[in-house]
Amino acid sequence: METSAYEKESFSAVLRRDQGRCVVCGVSKCDVHEIVPRSALPGKNNAATLFSLENRCCVCRRCHDEVHTVWGRVMLLGIMRLKFGYRYNNTIFAKYFEVRAL
Repeated sequence: METSAYEKESFSAVLRRDQGRCVVCGVSKCDVHEIVPRSALPGKNNAATLFSLENRCCVCRRCHDEVHTVWGRVMLLGIMRLKFGYRYNNTIFAKYFEVRAL
């Protein structure tokens, strides 16, 4: 898949915001993780949501598997809310996670 300029800019912004550290455990050497995955947001019309700072964060390889579990997703949403004030009221996030309280 070709990487767009918008995606590259978003990637850099996420690394800057998270200071290149895992938002879960704080270790360096992380990958940028999409909270709502590409498969749930097909099509170019969803690029703004897919590549938004609200939908992306740094996670290390060890924590990456954990954030794909049900509790891991809830934990990650809580961390993003505490660290950055994200509330995930957007209907795309609410529909994907089926949570309204976060």
